[in-house]
Amino acid sequence: MKLQRFFALMIALVFVFAAFAPVRAQDDAPPTSFFITEDGAFSIELPEGWYATGSVDGLQVSNNEALLSADSFEVTESGDLAFLVLPLSDVDLEGFGLTVESPILEIGTAFAPLFADETTTVGEPEEVADGVARITVADATNDGVVYVADDLAPGYIGVAIMAAFTGEMTEEAELEILTILSDVNFSLPLDEPFISGDDGLSFSYPTDWVINDAGGGVALVFDSQTTLDNSNAEADIVAGETRIGIIGIQPANVPAELTEETLQAFAVQATTELASTSENNPVVGEPEVLENEVFPGGFVVYVPVTSDIAEGGVFLVNNEGVLHVVLFSGALDEGNRVYGTALNIATSVVYTPLD
Repeated sequence: MKLQRFFALMIALVFVFAAFAPVRAQDDAPPTSFFITEDGAFSIELPEGWYATGSVDGLQVSNNEALLSADSFEVTESGDLAFLVLPLSDVDLEGFGLTVESPILEIGTAFAPLFADETTTVGEPEEVADGVARITVADATNDGVVYVADDLAPGYIGVAIMAAFTGEMTEEAELEILTILSDVNFSLPLDEPFISGDDGLSFSYPTDWVINDAGGGVALVFDSQTTLDNSNAEADIVAGETRIGIIGIQPANVPAELTEETLQAFAVQATTELASTSENNPVVGEPEVLENEVFPGGFVVYVPVTSDIAEGGVFLVNNEGVLHVVLFSGALDEGNRVYGTALNIATSVVYTPLD
C-alpha cells in the first residue's frame, strides 16, 4: 500500500544518512510478534515492548499497554509513544465532499480543522510524497504528527495519528513509529459468504467482488468482472487489479509431518511450482511464520513473490491437518495493499477434500 511504500522510503532515506553507523546483523534483529485483530481487519508486526488492539474501525498501538484500555489515547507520560490507524472509505469522506480518489492534500486540508481548538496548534498540511500528506499537531500535553495516505487497501485511504509527550516527537521518535507503521496491513470487510458448487470449499470475501468457482477445492476471486475477464483472456495484471486464488491441497500431497519447518518447505515448494507457470521472471522470497492464536493451528506460513509486472505472495494454512493455500497478486507497488485482505480470506477458508 502507498502508506507502506512511503514509510519504507522515509526509513531508507534516514538510513542513507547513517550509512557509516554500525549495522545490526540479521541474527541480532530485535524480536517481534505478529498481531492481528480478532476480526482480521488489521495486522502488524510489533517490536518487543509494543502493544496493539483494534478492530475494523481502527488500530491502536503503543509502547505503554495501559493506553490501549484508557478512556483517552492521550500520552501523559514521558517516553510513551502511541499511534492510531484509521481506514476511511468513500462513505467516510462524503460528508467532506471528497472521495478516496480526491487529491491527498485536499483530504489532509479538510481533516486539519478536526484537530484544532483553542488549546491546539495545527500545522499547514503538506504533501511530502506522491499520495501522502503530513500535518503537525501540538497541545499542552502532546506533540503529534498526522499522515494521510492513499491505497491503504483497495477503495480505502489510511490516516495515521502519532502522539508523544510534549516536546518528545523528535525525528527519532517519528522514525520509530514510521518503522512500525510500515508493517501495518488492512483487510477489506469480508461480508460475502462463498460455498463452492461441490461443497468442498467455503470462505468469506469482500462485497462486489466476483468469483470463478473452478470446483475441486479451487476458486478464484477478483475485485471486478473486468479483472476476471482480463484474467480469463490471460492478460497481464494492470494497475488497480486484484487477483486472489484459493486452492485446497489434496490429502495425498500433504506432508507426513506438519511442523513449522516442514510447512515452510512445503509452502516454498508450492509457491515455486505456481510461479513456474509465469513468463515474467517471478522471484520467490523466504518463508515467514506468522504466529497468532487467531489462526487455525496457531500460525500461517507466508511466502512473498515478485515479478517484472506484479507483486504478491502465498499464504499456507494448516486447519487440523487439512491444508490450503491462498495466493494473491496486484500490479507492481500494489501487492501490499492486498496482503491484509488475502490473509483474512485465508483464515476464513474451510476446505473439505471430496472423496
